[in-house]
Amino acid sequence: MDMLFSRMLSDDTLIAAWGKVRENDGAAGVDQVSIKRFAGNLLEQLQHLRLQVRSGKYQPQPLLQVHIKKDDGKLRALAIPSVRDRVLHTAACMALAPVLEREFEDESFAYRPGRSVQMAVARITRLRDEGFRWVVDADIRSYFDEIDHDLMLQCLARHVADQPFLALIRQWLDATLQLQTGGTARIEIGIPQGSPISPLLANLYLDDLDEAITDNGHQLVRFADDFVIFCRSEEEAQQALLLATCEAGKLKLTIHPEKTRITNFEQGFRFLGVDFQGDHVRAADADSAPWLIPDKQPAHRVPRATQQKPPVKPKPLRPEASTPIIKAEVAESIPIEIEELAELSPLLRTLYLLEQGLALSREGERLVVSRGTAEVSEIPVQKLDQLVVQGNSMVSTAALRLLAENDIGVYFADWRGHCWGALDAFDTRSTELNALQYSRAQDTNSTLNISRAIVAGKIANCRLVLRRYARNHALEDAELRDLEQAAMQHAAELADTLDAVRGHEGMAARIYFSALSDLLPEAWQFDKRTRQPPLDPVNAMLSYGYAVLFANIKTLIRRRGLDPHVGNLHAFRDGHAALASDLMEEFRPLIIDTTVLQLIFKQSIKPEDFVLDDQAEMPCRLTDAGRKKLIHALEAKLNAPLNHPINGQRADWRRLMQYQVWHYARVLQGEDETYQPCVMR
Repeated sequence: MDMLFSRMLSDDTLIAAWGKVRENDGAAGVDQVSIKRFAGNLLEQLQHLRLQVRSGKYQPQPLLQVHIKKDDGKLRALAIPSVRDRVLHTAACMALAPVLEREFEDESFAYRPGRSVQMAVARITRLRDEGFRWVVDADIRSYFDEIDHDLMLQCLARHVADQPFLALIRQWLDATLQLQTGGTARIEIGIPQGSPISPLLANLYLDDLDEAITDNGHQLVRFADDFVIFCRSEEEAQQALLLATCEAGKLKLTIHPEKTRITNFEQGFRFLGVDFQGDHVRAADADSAPWLIPDKQPAHRVPRATQQKPPVKPKPLRPEASTPIIKAEVAESIPIEIEELAELSPLLRTLYLLEQGLALSREGERLVVSRGTAEVSEIPVQKLDQLVVQGNSMVSTAALRLLAENDIGVYFADWRGHCWGALDAFDTRSTELNALQYSRAQDTNSTLNISRAIVAGKIANCRLVLRRYARNHALEDAELRDLEQAAMQHAAELADTLDAVRGHEGMAARIYFSALSDLLPEAWQFDKRTRQPPLDPVNAMLSYGYAVLFANIKTLIRRRGLDPHVGNLHAFRDGHAALASDLMEEFRPLIIDTTVLQLIFKQSIKPEDFVLDDQAEMPCRLTDAGRKKLIHALEAKLNAPLNHPINGQRADWRRLMQYQVWHYARVLQGEDETYQPCVMR
């Protein structure tokens, strides 16, 4: 009976609603509580709000009246709820939208997921080409201000039987408005523009109008309260206008006589800032230009040829005697700082061919790197685990065969470090283990539990990185950001859907990278995380580092005999190693982010180590010297021994990553009960 009510007040929904409110970054309401202040004790605020609503003690605060200038110079009145009420409005909208979305007509394009102005414009041109040349260009007089509350609730009650939920909507409709003049007034008609739930209710109120027009055979395109009806003749257009006027009257709305007309494509009309004249479609101004073109990839997106392809398939191995098996509960206590200890033998010894024009050939059981006729170096194949070829270098067939015979992964990477191809040694999988993988992938509870753990672990490690660096570097609102991330971590641990887990991870990531932006020196101009392509030096280093981490995890997964393409958190898609993306998440902040931060704060890498070109395919990329600095730092980090023995044996980051891969396999095999992420303290 109260399904919507319960869904609205669930932890997942309230946390996600808070994330949307925070992202919109609106002003404080009548109580003067800002988003920053509300976030100061976020979990307590949300718990108190839930208890108030459930106990029936909740009362919405008055709406704050403000006026903003429209493009035509006129003023638009907005009514702003308090932050607390905006969170609840948003939660209600998130619970209600899926119910109403099934009922809405295809001809409605505003305030709906997966719909846009571009789609509305495309539908108009399609109708024009199909012969619907006559147009009713309609306008509803003061639509939002004229919506009748009783009729609105009747519309809603046809789809929602949840009485507590309906009572809450009634409270919001009949809210009190604090006027700019200082007085107050009760809203008796209309819905406030400024409330997160108003667009959804506005669409619902006009749904009957949409149905009446389309059921009578007319073609409609509606965007909020603006709509156009398309007909094959002027007579049909007149009938459509009469129908729309009558249906609007039933809703106690008025079709504006001075702003509504019957026209055609030859005479032309303007809709959503786009001029339609004959067979031509033009933007009325620069702001409307994007509506005329379909969504395309950004101009600087990396070409398809450089995108990642399936990785190398080394044979499944068991760890050698020197490779430690690490207990998860012990690993959780390992601190980030690494003491200067004697080096361990690297777990994955990697040869990088970074320079242009290098050649790799074979001499017996050795690999020889040459530049022209000069020999650069010589490496016994037994001392190599991975080869990364970046740029234009030649690898002989004999060398490739030697690498394949010794199960050495060969990766071909672009200048971002992303793998676009790999050498497959064929005999790489454990059939029994893969069968368990494919079976567990169909178990939604299993994938959800593992995804929760991965995301919670990643957020916990992000929090640790920020706390460590905030001690020695100025970071505004460090405690507030930690509280917000703690809330996202808690919500991820309790999320009941995979989409909710991903949503909490995304919100936590935005908070985290926003904090990094404030933490870094201004000279580095890092505003936010950008990926394809990276637009600034910090993003270029992060992307390159994540690609290196991805390749290492993928190799370790292959060695264990797992299929790297079958994961949990990351969606399945062709050519993507989802499991590698999953298992690298908890290590991103601990290995890559800390390495990048260390390079910057120690001034080991500088802005001149990057090439900036806004017109290039990659607007920002590392120079050869900069790339070498980053790779040396990453390799030093990956091979750095941890300062605590694990089960009496020493370990480094790669061995810790290997343990997590083996731990994941043991979970599949039922040897470990649940997946436990590597969380540092």
